[in-house]
Amino acid sequence: MIGAPLLTAISGRFTRKRLLLAMMALFTVGNLAAVVAPNYDFLLAARVLTALPHGAVFGTASVVAAGLVDHQRAARAISLMFTGLTVATIVGVPAATALGNAFTWRLTFALIAAVGLLAVAGIALLVPPLRLRDELHAFTKPQVWLTLLVGTLGFGGVFATYSYISPTLMPLAGAGSAGLIAALALFGLGMAIGNLLGGRLADRTLLPTM
Repeated sequence: MIGAPLLTAISGRFTRKRLLLAMMALFTVGNLAAVVAPNYDFLLAARVLTALPHGAVFGTASVVAAGLVDHQRAARAISLMFTGLTVATIVGVPAATALGNAFTWRLTFALIAAVGLLAVAGIALLVPPLRLRDELHAFTKPQVWLTLLVGTLGFGGVFATYSYISPTLMPLAGAGSAGLIAALALFGLGMAIGNLLGGRLADRTLLPTM
């Protein structure tokens, strides 16, 4: 909520590549800070730091993905980029939950930080250094703000549900650790299928798909 508007406001000064590198570095530093957190307040601050680039990095990465292919495949490219998120939801979140239960949550954050370092390396090697300033004129269009509002409300509901899935399933429904891990994997599987299918359909007929 705080990071996306703030980072978007200053993004015109940077290339997409530098902006993505900076945001992924911030993500990695936040997770490393969580690993060494001595108390809850420090851990909470580390999680806020990690969350700051969340919205902006997906927005920027969407622009990059769409710009790397021809116009007819733009939606498919964006959906493929978001497949990283869905795979992480299918595999990463349940695995991290199981790992944290079996060993320690610090190990989970350490592994996520390692993935962050791999992402930084991938961006440095593969993303072309194009500027973002040309895309910012889109914010003068009311349709863009309407789309952002729909996305805000829609994903607000999704992530509110996802954030509280553990206390809902375990204490209230009595699902247990195995049930929670299975539910997290199914949640991610649904995201993956919908994401890939939605991208292909949007390239064919955008408005009916919406």
